[in-house]
Amino acid sequence: MLFEIQYRISGVDAFLDTMYRNINAIRYFPVDYRKKWLSRFYVDAQVSKYNKLDQLVGLISEYDDKLVDELANDVERATIHNILSENGKKLFISANYQLDLALASDYGWKDAGMLSLAFFRIIENELNTRLISPLLDSLKDREKSYYYKELNKRSFNNKQSTKVNSEKLGSYYLFETLKPILKRYRKNDDRWVMLGPMEFFFNSMSNRVSTHECNKPVLNYLKSKLIMLLTDRGIEAIENDELGNLFTYNIRDKYRNPPAHAQYLHINTAVECRKYVYDCLLKINSWIK
Repeated sequence: MLFEIQYRISGVDAFLDTMYRNINAIRYFPVDYRKKWLSRFYVDAQVSKYNKLDQLVGLISEYDDKLVDELANDVERATIHNILSENGKKLFISANYQLDLALASDYGWKDAGMLSLAFFRIIENELNTRLISPLLDSLKDREKSYYYKELNKRSFNNKQSTKVNSEKLGSYYLFETLKPILKRYRKNDDRWVMLGPMEFFFNSMSNRVSTHECNKPVLNYLKSKLIMLLTDRGIEAIENDELGNLFTYNIRDKYRNPPAHAQYLHINTAVECRKYVYDCLLKINSWIK
């Protein structure tokens, strides 16, 4: 009961110190209760990088030599939950709950497309929340107005014409992509940028996407603002296409698109998607300041 109260009131650090000081008393707890608190102790210590973690692993092993290995998935899940935005945390809990529930039941032939999609929503949320929205906030209203007008001037109506060369098509798509990004400064316009346009946008920053020279001033301006939000490793991820390549068309078509196009997705693919999204979220967190 003391541990429960302190965990809720005093915060993780105080809880970890109390647990460590009283670790020997845990031997007198009922087995299930002891395992519950040792598990919580170990997972929280891993996530918060507790300074006595090495000693803790040894102490826990004295009580249960298999517990540390059993908790590997819990540590990974708690670590990722800890780095997400507030809305990302909610999406993360929901996606894991739904998939865990499906795996615990006889899911069999049932379509798991929405389970897989739920995990990809977390990537979309984190990039919009932690990168696109701060990028917009860093632009002054006058600058946003100017560049939005520039985008309008660059659009053209004959994009479907066979006479339009590939460079112009690339320029058109780039600015169709940038329009909703710059447009969001308008009141009550909080629509998110989807992953397809986002891939194109990020890869344009690395010059992998061909655009006309007249488009470069807007693109370079946005890039100068974007890199201020990134770590050194994040800037590398923009320059070498790592960021955009996290959710290329082939990846979206495997994990995200099937439920949007009435296609069946096996639950094993949803499990694979969870692991892929976990890896992506860890990378994204290391790239954003």
